Amino acid sequence: MYTGKQVKPAPVVTLNGKKLVKGTDYAVSYKNNTAAGTATVTIAGKGIYTGTKTATFRIKKAANPITVKAKSPAVQASKVRQGDQAIIAKDAYTVSKAKGKVAYEKVSGNKMITVSSAGKITVKKGLKKNAYAVKVKVSAKGNANYKAGSQTVSVKVSVK
Repeated sequence: MYTGKQVKPAPVVTLNGKKLVKGTDYAVSYKNNTAAGTATVTIAGKGIYTGTKTATFRIKKAANPITVKAKSPAVQASKVRQGDQAIIAKDAYTVSKAKGKVAYEKVSGNKMITVSSAGKITVKKGLKKNAYAVKVKVSAKGNANYKAGSQTVSVKVSVK
């Protein structure tokens, strides 16, 4: 699995049923063994052992380390009576360690509160004073070394 460091699985080398000793009977070298994908290990004989053998191994993508904390944003009821009010993403969530593009999706909550894919929360005109819980799924697409990942948080939106 991807760690950000070189991945060096220890091969077991045998010849005619005899287990050979690393450093004495053979040397090991690796290629392309840091990033997720296909890496190569080469075994080269030493001393009385000659020849080389190359094999590949797969480095799997790591889990996405995305972390999300919900905030408790508020809007003024007097402004909501006049029109829709927007809450920008950074005022509603703290997203960290996400690998890949981040997207937002409303899972549940009052129908007069919407969430855009960019994370903006819109409180529709006419919503009454109260505190509303909105569940939002925050997803990170992943990248070459990390899988996609997500967390669902409950954002408490107050109309004061």
